[in-house]
Amino acid sequence: MGPGATVRVNKDDVLQAAADFDSEANRLEERVAYYPGEMTAAAKPVLRDPGSRDVSNVLKKKLREDGTSYINRAQEYVRQLRTVANQLR
Repeated sequence: MGPGATVRVNKDDVLQAAADFDSEANRLEERVAYYPGEMTAAAKPVLRDPGSRDVSNVLKKKLREDGTSYINRAQEYVRQLRTVANQLR
């Protein structure tokens, strides 16, 4: 757009964008709800040696337990999507 260009905002388009954000939040929330169990299984020690236990503990924190874990990040993203959808309404 060049100087003096006009942007038109249509209420229906904004409401559709809100619905799209909600839809993506629902899709992602469903996946996030499924994967913690899968990640727990993936983080179990393979052997009974100390190295396997140490790696398992690190994986659990990285995948699920730590405040910056992948699951927590995904849940935060879902909250952000819902916030945007609510702001558009």
